[in-house]
Amino acid sequence: MSLFSIFVNRRHRNQLKIRRNIHHLREIAVQSVMEGVSITSLSGPIQVTLISGVFVLFWFVYSLVKHIRQRSPMTPLWSDGSHACHRWKLIAIITHEAYCNVCESLIVNGMFCECCGTCADFGCHKKADNQLVCKTLSISKTESRLQKKQLSHLWIRGNLATHSVCDVCNEECDEESALVDWKCCWCQRCVHQNCMTPEAKTEDCDFGKWRTCIVPPFCITHKKVWSKGRRKFVVDSVGNFEDEPNWKPLIVITNRKSGNNEGDQILTIFRTILNPLQVIDISETSLESGLEWCQLLSKSFKEISVRILVAAGDGTVGWVLDTILKLKLNPMPLVGIIPLGTGNDLSRILGWGQSFSFETSIDHVMNKILTARAVELDRWNVRLSANRSLGIPLPSKQYLMNNYFGVGVDALVALKFHETRKSRIYNYLFTNRIFNKFLYLSYGTKDLLERKCKNLNEKIILEMDGQQVELPELESIIVLNISSWGGGVDIWGLGGGAPKQYINDKKLEVLAHMSWKV
Repeated sequence: MSLFSIFVNRRHRNQLKIRRNIHHLREIAVQSVMEGVSITSLSGPIQVTLISGVFVLFWFVYSLVKHIRQRSPMTPLWSDGSHACHRWKLIAIITHEAYCNVCESLIVNGMFCECCGTCADFGCHKKADNQLVCKTLSISKTESRLQKKQLSHLWIRGNLATHSVCDVCNEECDEESALVDWKCCWCQRCVHQNCMTPEAKTEDCDFGKWRTCIVPPFCITHKKVWSKGRRKFVVDSVGNFEDEPNWKPLIVITNRKSGNNEGDQILTIFRTILNPLQVIDISETSLESGLEWCQLLSKSFKEISVRILVAAGDGTVGWVLDTILKLKLNPMPLVGIIPLGTGNDLSRILGWGQSFSFETSIDHVMNKILTARAVELDRWNVRLSANRSLGIPLPSKQYLMNNYFGVGVDALVALKFHETRKSRIYNYLFTNRIFNKFLYLSYGTKDLLERKCKNLNEKIILEMDGQQVELPELESIIVLNISSWGGGVDIWGLGGGAPKQYINDKKLEVLAHMSWKV
């Protein structure tokens, strides 16, 4: 090898070393810059904030998933035929403070039983199912022959309502922020921790001030049936509450999905103070099954009249009245209303109010039920048949009317509103009483301006008391059985000189909506 070649190779190696050193310096420089960025931009407080934000986001997603999964009751109402499983519902921890009846800690994310009031967090609700007893619903036929017609208090510890008063010392209960004091979930009596005696824990319960409305569990016998390959327990018979001479059982009927979650709240309120079997959710069971209470009682006690409280709108109230007539119940049950609908015209006329506020105390509602007097209501058959001159063989239809029916622009508005409410999107997003009224007003204004029903007098014939009535130019005719129309309009109060209207005089009134010109 020559001297020149050796020199060149050495020079080449030196260049390689220099290049390696340059690359090494660049890597060090880049690493230093990156380390500088990480040190200056992610300081200690900011790192804590990011970690906290991730934790809060994870907790929110976890709570949302839990809420979706716990939206419906976790366990069925019937367990072994005698005791109800706890019917768990989510606790609104923002507005209600509650303590777990198992671990006695403050509940951050948990549930309560809508029947007995037991509270538990998500980690303890299974222990509560096994350790804490819920309300007894009924007894078997064997137990009915052996068991005495009495029931001991079922005391639930803590989580009392605000301003609850001790039944012993008449002082307020649950003033401490802890799981203290007791409440019987049957008679609703509250007792201080210090006022509770061993005798009070085991004494018989008299079911409190609402005892005339409650069907005690020892009055109900159940039987086992097989349905769709599964065992079910159903009510077999209902006996008399012998210790209560004024006994008139109250059956509450509503739909959990009705209104803006208002039906669900009604179920919780009345399952707390009554036997849960008396509170019927027609989204889970048929209306005929709920009204079977009347038939069971009438088999043994002809003189006992059942009171039915319908928490819904006028449409559901009419459905209940139709079903009572269809089942030929005797004696006829008395029907009351908690108005949850949009118009509630029938509820207004019968004195139950134009709407229901959940700020109203349950004592006020129950007192109104107990003091209500019975009145008769006319109900009319309305038959619709096709015009035979058109040659269209359409079958006639027959309906029962409680409030009113119309022909013309008001019927057009009602039809469009009804079709909109049947939409799934509407039911999921806009099931709100205020929005319903706004939608009704929008349709009414639009149809009045378009005047699609003008000159209605040229298309219909009106006969009253067997005589044809000459009609002026009009857009609508309304036939009324009550004096309230269109969500509370007092027609007989708008003008003077009209005779007073009655809901049980076997007469109908006719109202005409006259045409107007711009």
